[in-house]
Amino acid sequence: MIYISNNGVTYDHRDVVCGMWRIINSRDMAFEPYSKGVADIKRVLRQKAGEGRFEGLGFLRIPPNGVFPKHSHPEREEIYYVTSGSGTLMIEDKEVAVSEGSVVYVSGDMPHGLSNSTDKPLVVLYVTAFV
Repeated sequence: MIYISNNGVTYDHRDVVCGMWRIINSRDMAFEPYSKGVADIKRVLRQKAGEGRFEGLGFLRIPPNGVFPKHSHPEREEIYYVTSGSGTLMIEDKEVAVSEGSVVYVSGDMPHGLSNSTDKPLVVLYVTAFV
């Protein structure tokens, strides 16, 4: 739960919005199966084009022997931050090992995806922005 004190008043909210900032408790949000490949996604925050430069933030969870398939989105660029586990970034025709702490910037023009051939889940924070 998130607690915010403002002028001596304490608020207890899951999603607090005030002007240009927002606090979201993502712990209560569930991962959902991704429609392609073998992976789960937790979309924490999304904006539509025209609402700002920032498009989305969330988590990908790729299980052992799972894959978040290659895809591209020319209208958005993306950053991956590996929060736990290890796996393979597939970008264009290359495969690059990633592990906890790896940060990857990907232009949306390039086909990219993630795979996990380990025995532990690969969890990645993603952030996307409109170009």
